[in-house]
Amino acid sequence: MKKIKIMFVCTGNICRSPLAHAYFEDLVKKKKLSDKIEVDSSGTHSHIGELPDRRARKIGEKYNLDVNHLARDFSLDDWSTFDLILVMDQFNFNYIIQKRFTSMDVSKIKFLREFDPNIDIKDIKKEQKQLTVPDPYYGGIEEFEQAYKIISRCCDQLIEYMEKFYLKQKV
Repeated sequence: MKKIKIMFVCTGNICRSPLAHAYFEDLVKKKKLSDKIEVDSSGTHSHIGELPDRRARKIGEKYNLDVNHLARDFSLDDWSTFDLILVMDQFNFNYIIQKRFTSMDVSKIKFLREFDPNIDIKDIKKEQKQLTVPDPYYGGIEEFEQAYKIISRCCDQLIEYMEKFYLKQKV
């Protein structure tokens, strides 16, 4: 079975996407799905080669996550490599859409918050702002904690979705 490859994307690849990457990768390991799911992260305007923001690493330490991904930019090759691309906000979505090859590729992109159990699915169509994982970069540790809480509950739902639907279809 071919591994399902998932990419988390934020702006700098030093705050939100590395937290999502680390959290989801930890879920994959705990559920013994490492042979079926591969996880990565990138940025639209990343700090190439840098470690995640110290506050993101501090949140990772608090929750026993290895947040050590080196930042990289989303590339054209990622379109063919990844099966699912999860963005943190509208800016990331728009940037990635501009890099697509065909309209079929657009179906690979989802907002991470589409998996947020705290958002009513009817409201998703009404207001795109609700789909944003707030960027904590210009805030303090509290903003990183808030971003982590959103990311973790979305990733918990995402792994369930993957187990129930996506993995069964690929078997």
